[in-house]
Amino acid sequence: MSDLRVTFYMFLVVLEMDISPLRKIGKIALSVVVAGIMLPLLTGVGLHSMVLQHQRKVYAPEMGAYFWSIALSVTSFSDLARMLSGLKLMYTDLGKTALTTATISDLSCWSLLMDWETNLGNQQRSTNSE
Repeated sequence: MSDLRVTFYMFLVVLEMDISPLRKIGKIALSVVVAGIMLPLLTGVGLHSMVLQHQRKVYAPEMGAYFWSIALSVTSFSDLARMLSGLKLMYTDLGKTALTTATISDLSCWSLLMDWETNLGNQQRSTNSE
């Protein structure tokens, strides 16, 4: 059921999204997207490995690291848009770059989260059938 909710949320995000800035994305915005995803991904793996050192029995540790990484990478697009609007930065170059990078980052991270849920469900089904 959670897969359906995340899919519906992703549909609503894409429905409200203005695609025109995505076509004009520059090298700066693309580098911000890559750094904005990779840095939290690596941090999530590091934090998860620190937690695993103190636990004895863990189910699917690689799936936990994957989830921690995605959870740290997801931005709150609506909150960012609200803050930029409140600061009157929405239509400046900085605001457009921030919204474009947040859009790409969110779509990437939500897609990774859907992949994680699918893999976790498949792993649990295979464990239960054994």
